[in-house]
Amino acid sequence: FLENDLDTTKVIVLDSFPDDRIVYYWLLIESRMIGRVEVELDCPECKGMDTFTLLEYRHKLSKIQQIKLGVAMELLATET
Repeated sequence: FLENDLDTTKVIVLDSFPDDRIVYYWLLIESRMIGRVEVELDCPECKGMDTFTLLEYRHKLSKIQQIKLGVAMELLATET
């Protein structure tokens, strides 16, 4: 479900939470975009993904979440 031109080795899970029969995952993708993946627990192959710019995502973050995002971006920047 990721675009073909994305490097899937440069993805970090920022957060996840269950909601009824769906689990949501927030992903930092290549330090340039955020993905929100929805996985249905009754049908794991049924997935959906929305993408957001870093600015859109960062706008609604708490201080702790901003720190988590900064650490994740640093980890992706220093990976070899």
